[in-house]
Amino acid sequence: MTDAATAPLRVAWGWGLASIHASDQVLDTYFPSPRLGIADDSAAPPVLVSAVVDDEAREVRTEIVLVEIDLDAAPAGTSDTYLRLHLLSHRLVRPRSINLDGIFGSLPNVVWTSAGPCAIEGFERVRTRLVADISPSTGWTSSRAWSTTWFRLECASPTLTVSGLAPTSPSGRQ
Repeated sequence: MTDAATAPLRVAWGWGLASIHASDQVLDTYFPSPRLGIADDSAAPPVLVSAVVDDEAREVRTEIVLVEIDLDAAPAGTSDTYLRLHLLSHRLVRPRSINLDGIFGSLPNVVWTSAGPCAIEGFERVRTRLVADISPSTGWTSSRAWSTTWFRLECASPTLTVSGLAPTSPSGRQ
């Protein structure tokens, strides 16, 4: 029998692209290749380096982050929480096998648009800038609800670059 002092540490890590509002609130973090185990000394993936932007219209900047977490500890913040969700999505961990205590308190409510996540505070000002540049908006959503929002899909996304008009959901599915 192993006690807590000798039990192996269950850890995970990943290079991510954090979307950060002008208020310094992390809105979300995208992890294209999360990993189990201790972080290696690899550099950030070039695809993330090329995706760093300062989006004045959305009042959001993106930054590359290296996040390392203890899977048995509660999430320590937004990027930690998104890494856990990516580990589940990539099927690297089984459901109910990692600590998700307080997960909803770690996920800020955001406005999900095809231009990327936006802070709820001041969104009417952001929407005006986005609409003036492209097309009408039909709604918005928080991290806990679904709606359709229309904006030009001519943005560089870590996973997709498209051009045209289309509805989108928080997951980016059309």
